[in-house]
Amino acid sequence: MFFAGSKTVQTTTTNLISTMQFEPEEYARLRSEVDSFMDKVKGDIMGKMDLDSLQELEFVKQCYMETMRRN
Repeated sequence: MFFAGSKTVQTTTTNLISTMQFEPEEYARLRSEVDSFMDKVKGDIMGKMDLDSLQELEFVKQCYMETMRRN
């Protein structure tokens, strides 16, 4: 099960990174959301970063979903 999903995540992440090169406004929004999240968990990443806290990364999820839809 782990190996089956790893290639999909790898491909989707690669496509997302490639797409962000040509979408500077979306990249800035994505970066802002991630930076804000990382500021919240700084100092205790293992204690503060969990599945529930990742749910607030709404734009990140939207970007991944759009990337998967395109491919």
